[in-house]
Amino acid sequence: MSAMRIAFKKMYNEFLRVLAAADCEKTIAMLCAKTFTQNSCDGVYSHFQ
Repeated sequence: MSAMRIAFKKMYNEFLRVLAAADCEKTIAMLCAKTFTQNSCDGVYSHFQ
């Protein structure tokens, strides 16, 4: 099984879009999107080793 690679900015923007659609306050959405993206990126390799 090969790992799917998604650019950080693309993933961040998608999280941001979803949070905005859920009426999340912009500053909170930006912080959450960054945290979710960092966590996702950090976890990718640990699940495929």
